[in-house]
Amino acid sequence: MVQANLSCASAGNLIAPSIMTYALYSVVPHVYLFILLALNIFVFLFRVLLQKHIPDNLTRHFFILAFASTLIAIYAWLSFIYGGAIYLLFIGIVITSLVAGSVTTLVSVYHVFAVFVTIQMLGVITALLAYGNEIFYLAAMMVSGFLYIVLSNGYKQYTNLKKMSQLNSQINDLLDNTEQGFLIFNEDLICEAGFSKECEHIFDTTNIEGSEITSLLFRDNEHDKEQFLDGISRLIKIENTPIEDLSPSLLPIENSKNIFLSLLPKEQVIKSTTVTIEYKILKHNRFLLILTDITKTRMLKSKLEKQSQLNKMIVEVISDKNDFIEIKNSFSEMLSSLDTYEIEHKDARKNLLLELHTFKGIFLQKEMLYTPTAIYDIEKMIEDRHTAKDIIFIIKDSYLDYYFEIDLQMINSVLGDEALSFSKNINIDISNIDSLEKKILSLVESTISIDTKQVDEILKDVKRMKFESLKHMLRPNISYAKQLSHKLNKDIYELEIEGDHNIKVSPRFKPFIKSLVHLFNNCIDHGIEDKEIRVDANKDEVGRVTCNFHVLSDNLIIQIADDGSGIDTETLSKHAIDKGIATIEDVKKMSEEEKCKLIFTDSLTTKDKVSNISGFGIGMGAIKNYLDQLDGKFTIENNFGKGAKFTFYIPLHIKNNEYLYNKEKCNSIFESVSTQVETYIKDTLEIEVKSKKNIPAIIIQNNYAQINFLDDFIGSVIIVFSNDFRDQLNAKLIPDGFNEADKEWLIQELPNEVLNTIVGLSIQHFDKTFGEINITAPIHIENLHLNRSVKKSKNKFIQEFETDFGSLTCIVMEGERL
Repeated sequence: MVQANLSCASAGNLIAPSIMTYALYSVVPHVYLFILLALNIFVFLFRVLLQKHIPDNLTRHFFILAFASTLIAIYAWLSFIYGGAIYLLFIGIVITSLVAGSVTTLVSVYHVFAVFVTIQMLGVITALLAYGNEIFYLAAMMVSGFLYIVLSNGYKQYTNLKKMSQLNSQINDLLDNTEQGFLIFNEDLICEAGFSKECEHIFDTTNIEGSEITSLLFRDNEHDKEQFLDGISRLIKIENTPIEDLSPSLLPIENSKNIFLSLLPKEQVIKSTTVTIEYKILKHNRFLLILTDITKTRMLKSKLEKQSQLNKMIVEVISDKNDFIEIKNSFSEMLSSLDTYEIEHKDARKNLLLELHTFKGIFLQKEMLYTPTAIYDIEKMIEDRHTAKDIIFIIKDSYLDYYFEIDLQMINSVLGDEALSFSKNINIDISNIDSLEKKILSLVESTISIDTKQVDEILKDVKRMKFESLKHMLRPNISYAKQLSHKLNKDIYELEIEGDHNIKVSPRFKPFIKSLVHLFNNCIDHGIEDKEIRVDANKDEVGRVTCNFHVLSDNLIIQIADDGSGIDTETLSKHAIDKGIATIEDVKKMSEEEKCKLIFTDSLTTKDKVSNISGFGIGMGAIKNYLDQLDGKFTIENNFGKGAKFTFYIPLHIKNNEYLYNKEKCNSIFESVSTQVETYIKDTLEIEVKSKKNIPAIIIQNNYAQINFLDDFIGSVIIVFSNDFRDQLNAKLIPDGFNEADKEWLIQELPNEVLNTIVGLSIQHFDKTFGEINITAPIHIENLHLNRSVKKSKNKFIQEFETDFGSLTCIVMEGERL
């Protein structure tokens, strides 16, 4: 219809008026002819500009044609007034021809059009009859014949076109209500007329016809645009090339077409709308696009995925609530201690990065939604030039505590606000309690003396109740390995963890066990190959990662292995040289195992790109760091192309490392004494503790009391009172009624008695698993000598308690062995 309008407009409003102007130029005043010609040109331009909207408004188009036909009728009347019979005949034939040519354009308004043509023809016949010319009968017959042909054929065309119009309208209604965009573009990538209304919604414009398809589809995506242009050009080339000239690789043609169609972009984000794209090849190098808005579907899918991850996170939390509470408390403590972090320590930066990276791995293991990503974003911002102080600023500026709180709120919304507020609970075998009860009763019933060995045995049993099953601690890695392999599109068998359920370890092992998540990451991400590579290497297409543990000669042995590609020592060595970790000469002297051990070097990675899973070169260093704290060792068995095995040897007791032994013992005693000091201030003295803080050093004056430890641990507990606190202590604990001499003696002895009470209450919590500890009676040492001893002590812990009545400071320190 649009093409018919253009041809009729050219004939009826340019060519015919020009011919009639020329024919009547000698008989009709020129001004009339020029006005009519100008009006016809105006009508032509108007019809061309509005031709795109003909299908939307046929009635408006009819009135434009009526006006155009009226202009032609005016030519007829002017010829009648100023011309002779030959002009009337000429004009009658022209009018009839124009009417016949316009029939194809007038469809739904045929009844109005028929009346209008009849009136025009009658007007011509009347003009001829009134003129009385001898050619009247001939002209009347010609006009009547033309009128009959025009009306009869026009009616047939009208009925056919009306049916087509109704069918097109039904098809358009159908397409407009499928909630899909249908659009055709040609080989010049220009959009054609006739597209569904959904396209206007998707592209957010009504100016689609005549636009280049790439400007609509790929506004901000140059990569997909190039891929699209390449694919379409290949398809057009196949269509335009004779079969005999095509390359054999492109035969059969339909297969090649399907291949190129499959390579075209299938999904695109247009502004805020996400659409899928389906392509159909039409005739004459034209293509049909079927666009489907999947924005709501994607939003729903994203919502379902988040809900699914939330469910997984909840399962991980409730499956080991104690573990999660411990992790939560540790992470909260790390965040709250950033202001007081020892940034001047030589390993401050390294320790901070290791701690942060390990928390990320643990939170990924726990399926947390926001915190791991927030830590990953922080890691990406950290550069080599950043100091510990800079890193702390980045952490604070990234609102890590905010994202962590969101995760906790999501857990609380499901489990309740109190779910994570309780302390850790320990599941204890009832038989262990029965056994402990018998030992205590036996001790109480003893009438001769208290058996200190029996007391130690009881305390060891209590201590062991806090031990956890190693298999239980490792179990979260099973679900995490499955989740990680799915995320990386790698197939692995379920992670195998083999070992005795009865092997239990001290809580001090937990940081190392938690850090092993980084090794499982490496096994799956770096080690296990893609399915195709494994098949080419004659391997099982499904990878395998295993973990087993056992105890041998008082050592815990943990082995983690995979059947992947193994460690590429050449690449690892090259990266070590590039980073300045080792020289070429160093590498040449290294054995294969020594090269493998480079993998535990901080900031060394073989990945070119970092991800939320690996690539920072921190994780393996964290494992080594925690292993060293346990005085552990490791070996690596590498079979390049077939896999690698990591074996860790950890002593179950640390007596062989005197420094670690004494530090742990000192810390254990300090924690027990500190707890009892705080309890004594609150409950016995009924004084509120405003704050407590660890301090690096103190100058001891006269107000103090001291008790020394002997035998297995050599050290001291010292309590230092401020003058105000000492006065409050005297007022609370020394009753009235004593004479001045007795009162003075009580004031001198009171600090010793307070310390004696606190240590007596604390001793039941001392760590007896490392040996026996005996204590002396409270003693008093000259201040200068005591201050020197505190300053020289390798292991010491000092905590100050502030109250409204002054301060009390607790010191636990390791002494010198003679």
